Amino acid sequence: MTPTSLTASIGDLRLAHCFVPIRPVVDLEHLLSKNQDGTYTVAKADITDEQLVSLANCCGITITKVTSGLSYISPQVLMGFLKVHGGSIEEFSLKNNQNVSPEDFSEICSFMPNLKSISLVYQHSLTDNAVIAGLNSCPALESVNLNTNQLLTSNLFHMLLGRNTHFREVKFSDHNSKFKRARVTPLLRAKVEKLVLSGSGAMNNLEVIKKIESLKVLELRGTTVTAAQIVSLLGMDSIENVIVYDASQDYMVRHGRMKYELRRSIPKCYRVKIMVSGNQLTLTKSQ
Repeated sequence: MTPTSLTASIGDLRLAHCFVPIRPVVDLEHLLSKNQDGTYTVAKADITDEQLVSLANCCGITITKVTSGLSYISPQVLMGFLKVHGGSIEEFSLKNNQNVSPEDFSEICSFMPNLKSISLVYQHSLTDNAVIAGLNSCPALESVNLNTNQLLTSNLFHMLLGRNTHFREVKFSDHNSKFKRARVTPLLRAKVEKLVLSGSGAMNNLEVIKKIESLKVLELRGTTVTAAQIVSLLGMDSIENVIVYDASQDYMVRHGRMKYELRRSIPKCYRVKIMVSGNQLTLTKSQ
């Protein structure tokens, strides 16, 4: 959409007193992009408190996605915005915001009952319990990105698997320490279609991963995995793809060696196609 047409659409918006006194709407055409279904996405990088207040005062539009950088937004302003638009938001990113406390996060999530996808990348102020408490307010949740969070541990990974939820995608990494094998195998109630794991010890949870119902795609980043472990994963009835990313300088040699070992060890009855493209090795299993 061109800036002109978006500006024309915004010119028809009805402004109302939503949660703060009316302020002049500043550069709304630069804050929003229009989706094909007529709804809007807040997509501007590094949006400010003042700009979010202007959007909160704009009650004549339906906002379904917030993908912009909210790094510097204060919790109070964010909650004011969500009181107005949170009910329609399905995709939300709180990437790199260090202003939100664990208590704030729980309240923030409570304003988005229809949320389907959330990204908490580089969100270093949240704990395991805070994330679970917040996500409990989002029954429609399908996708969670928890990569690169300093305070989150492998306990959260197991707590997510204990939720009675059908996840389309879960991304998780543990950069404080290696993934730790659970002392007690969690009650695996969650269904996960795609699981993206990064961290040096991700495969310590191999036996748990193999029990995840409906897992179709497993993507491994920055973790050590053996050919025997991959063959074990391919034995899952639901699995369709195993993808391994190798960021080391000698990834071509490592992938070549892995491909050779896999060809020798994968049972022919699995009917698996192996492809190497750059630093990505992909195994596709025919069902």
